[in-house]
Amino acid sequence: RGGGSESTVTAVRHDPLGIRSPVRHDQDRRLNSWKQIASYLGRDRRTVMRWEKQSSMPVHRIPGTSTGRSVYAYTDELDAWLANLSGAAGDTHEPRPRGRWGRAWVPLAGAVVFLAALTLAVAGLPERPREWPKISLVAGASGVLVARGPTGDPVWSYRHPEGRVFRSPQVSRVLDIDGDGEDELLIATNTQAVLDQDARRGELFSLSRDGTLRWRRTSEDSFHFGATLFEGPWVSELLDVLSVNDRLRIMWPVHHYRWWPSVLHVLDGGGDLSGKFVNSGWILSSTVVARPEGDLVLLGGISNSRGGAMLAVLDGDSMWGTSPEDLDGEFACRDCPEGDALIYFVFPPSHVNRASGLPYNRTASVEAEAKGVQTIVVEGEVGSGVHWIYEFSRDLELRRVTPGDSYWPAHRLLRLEGKIDHAEEDCPERFGAPVRRWTRATGWVEVNATAGLAPTA
Repeated sequence: RGGGSESTVTAVRHDPLGIRSPVRHDQDRRLNSWKQIASYLGRDRRTVMRWEKQSSMPVHRIPGTSTGRSVYAYTDELDAWLANLSGAAGDTHEPRPRGRWGRAWVPLAGAVVFLAALTLAVAGLPERPREWPKISLVAGASGVLVARGPTGDPVWSYRHPEGRVFRSPQVSRVLDIDGDGEDELLIATNTQAVLDQDARRGELFSLSRDGTLRWRRTSEDSFHFGATLFEGPWVSELLDVLSVNDRLRIMWPVHHYRWWPSVLHVLDGGGDLSGKFVNSGWILSSTVVARPEGDLVLLGGISNSRGGAMLAVLDGDSMWGTSPEDLDGEFACRDCPEGDALIYFVFPPSHVNRASGLPYNRTASVEAEAKGVQTIVVEGEVGSGVHWIYEFSRDLELRRVTPGDSYWPAHRLLRLEGKIDHAEEDCPERFGAPVRRWTRATGWVEVNATAGLAPTA
């Protein structure tokens, strides 16, 4: 596919109630797991855990968790720590844990600089030699994506074939995705027509090391939900690459630029579609659970139809289908791909979430660990630290539900403001909040970490 092939994949964001995505590109953005920290630093998880113990790498722990494994870090603190390491006398520390691309913002008049190293986690991928130069990607009004080296000198440039303006190359990744022995660069971004600054369009680019286009994908799907047609433009927010059943898969979810539908495109290394999952709500995270009997792919985000955070469990060999919806409801998709999730969980909004005036809670991160799966559901404003932690076995049975340490102080404050009508010690949430679970065999049931299953009305 070295000839710069182009084809269409398809699909777009909801928000009549004012949901906004987490800000992902601030210099002080928060990394919510060891996996995200390792990806940001360009190392594996074990290495960064050792750096925290031996080299005082700044990592924070979420109070109130019995496992002690819930961590987060801020990118500005990590960058400062890296700078101190590199400036140490003799530079006797381990090689600086920077990834293949620089992470410094480059000020340019009339241009916006985006960091090519802002990556989401890649599950199960071996590290590759650091052969690519550390560069920043610069997008401006010219419709040209410029790669600049550490000194600011251009390395290469890529002009959009339609003359569109690049906006926020949010996530990029360098790896040999197609197995040809050569690394390539994946960039998930949004572009705009020069004369139409409101119509963002999500695009995914695969570029060679010299900036030559390998392939480009846009999202052009249209779907009928109930009687309403939803069509583009669709907006890119996320890019992930997962090793699923020993095959690398590009996970590229997009959402409607205004409303709630979202679509996960699953692509192979050549950019060809190998799966498509449509969700009635935004998809905000993905990960894989490796199992001898076959890998599972987990998607976190929002279910607008059920009014809460969601976790969708997909068969790694068949990632086609749509979220489970009432057949005669406004969220039922009439022309989506056939198929469904193996399991679909909906986490109820907490008292704090409702009292804060937020429309929904949302699954911000999903992390697979040796003993199971940990899901962090944000119950407050982005960055507030108010969340619940749901822990599952590797077979996706709910085991434990724990509020983060910021939850009860937020509950107390809202009670004092008259927005919650009961004290913390009387809150029924202390006994856990029932989670709704769907499978094709059972339909919707309620799952409790201690009480088992109970049919729902």
